[in-house]
Amino acid sequence: MDSLRGQLDAGGPASADDLRALVTALSQERDVLLRERDALVKQHADVATEEKRLREALTIAAHHLEEYRKLQELTVMELERLRRHVFGRKAERVDPNQKQLIFEALRKELDAVRDPAAEEKARAEEKAREDKARGGDNKKRGPRKKDKLDLSLLPVERIEIPDPRVLAEPDRWVRLSEQVSSKLEFRRASMVRLEIVRPIWVRRDAVAEMAAGAAPSEESAPAGEHAAEATAARVTPAPAKVEGERDVAPAPRVVTPDGAPIVSAATRVETTAMPRVIIAPLPEHPIARCLAGPALLAHVLVSRFADHLPYNRLAKRFAREGVELADSTMCGWVDPCAKLLGRVVDAMMADAIATAPWIGIDPTGVLVQQKEKCRRGYFWVMVAARDHVFFRYTPKQNGDVPKRLLREYKGYVQADAASVYNALFELDDKIEVGCWAHSRRRFYDARKSDEVRALTAIGFIHQLYAIDDETRKLGPAERTKERAARAGPVLEKFKAWLDKEAVLTLPRSPIGEAIGYARNQWGPLTRFVEDGRLRLDNNLSELELRSIAVGRKNWLFVGTDEYGEHAAVIVSLMASCRLHEVNPETYLRDVLLLINTWPADKVLQLAPKYWAATRAGLNDEQKAILAIWPH
Repeated sequence: MDSLRGQLDAGGPASADDLRALVTALSQERDVLLRERDALVKQHADVATEEKRLREALTIAAHHLEEYRKLQELTVMELERLRRHVFGRKAERVDPNQKQLIFEALRKELDAVRDPAAEEKARAEEKAREDKARGGDNKKRGPRKKDKLDLSLLPVERIEIPDPRVLAEPDRWVRLSEQVSSKLEFRRASMVRLEIVRPIWVRRDAVAEMAAGAAPSEESAPAGEHAAEATAARVTPAPAKVEGERDVAPAPRVVTPDGAPIVSAATRVETTAMPRVIIAPLPEHPIARCLAGPALLAHVLVSRFADHLPYNRLAKRFAREGVELADSTMCGWVDPCAKLLGRVVDAMMADAIATAPWIGIDPTGVLVQQKEKCRRGYFWVMVAARDHVFFRYTPKQNGDVPKRLLREYKGYVQADAASVYNALFELDDKIEVGCWAHSRRRFYDARKSDEVRALTAIGFIHQLYAIDDETRKLGPAERTKERAARAGPVLEKFKAWLDKEAVLTLPRSPIGEAIGYARNQWGPLTRFVEDGRLRLDNNLSELELRSIAVGRKNWLFVGTDEYGEHAAVIVSLMASCRLHEVNPETYLRDVLLLINTWPADKVLQLAPKYWAATRAGLNDEQKAILAIWPH
């Protein structure tokens, strides 16, 4: 083929066979080149496919790396939380020096809107609180001031110590004075058997009539509570009554069995419509035919729902006092008491719905006893502007519950960002208020994964709380103005920082989720600037839920949904008493005695918020109801 090409290039003659051979050779070469091209195309496709596979694998590896890093950060965060829960303190405190170091770059931008003197005072107070929380440093401090204990309200027992020298020679000594020193001693509480004695009285004219007839023998004399009725039945014969005449005693001389005269034969004794035999009614009691007195009922309720004692422990304590009370007996007392006290809690709820400027709400779960496996129930706490605290029990936790509980309320509702409140805040008359404590907790938990950003955010939130503390004593209107003037610029800087850092952080990382929570809840979180009465957080509700959290560690579960509703009534009054510094045991005893005769339209006066004024304004009849039961 090469020779044919040489002849053609030289311009020499070429035969037809040579040309055909050349064409055949060229066709063969073309086929070879086409096969090589196809091979190269296939190889290129294989390389592209492999490149695509490697890119996908690299993407998957990067995704896995991100997931593993997130998992590692979450693991570190959960480990830190567990260590803090088991070994450390629960308070979310940060070293102020470290916090100020991180926050230094932003502090200069906020100096223009802050009062230097007030800030210096706030920093000094914060440093004092931090030192106290850390247990103090090695600096020498003065002696701790002790509050003087007030013992003036306690009963006094006096013991006198004799001097043996005076006992030996009493004639040589004259008492000059005495020196008194006080000790605080304990006297064991005890059960008592209270005997309620009601004398039975008979009219004197009835005695005369009875003496005129046959005196009853000792064997036939009635005894017990029905003695009065039996005596009244046999006092006198019933003379026929003539219309227009008055009943008179018999005319003959009447003497007692021992011969003493009672009335003369000529004396006429008038009678009236008053019964012949009388007995005083039983004193007012909250539960009819109940063995327990009001003080014992109050003591059981407080021990169970304020001191969180299970009934079996309470029964063992009573057994040491010599009284064997069954668990079921004490549990049975709760039902009627809760039904009576529920009137007070309902009145408190109605008052809060009508007048409270804000209500904080938060739920917690409890176990409800079942035959095979316990199920979940829920206690919802609602704090109404530090006026009332009330609990409600529900078998389920869904969006219908807060919507039903607060359906008639119009105003600010403070809660976390849980989805169960979405249906509630879709209503136009409910204004959502966020919780800065929840936002701060997310940044605090993210410290181990991104310390710089977490501490910067905590520094911003700290500034908001410092402003809130400094304006706490102001009136609502003045506090609203101060919040807008001082907290407004801090919020603007914080929002700009959140928007910038949201682009630079992974959305599903701990710090990314904390930033996302603050940005998504920014409207409710900044609501406190609108009204000086609003709080920055919902910590009051969480603090009240501690009574349920501590209690369920002791009593483990509630028996039924109905018992959960009864427990919510009692716990509501316990929490309100604690809020207004009212002794719950004395309060429950008095309210249980008064509520049956209390006007239905004035039940709110029995709420712990108004109890001090109500107790001081009781009338004589109400005071007599309380005084008849020794306490």
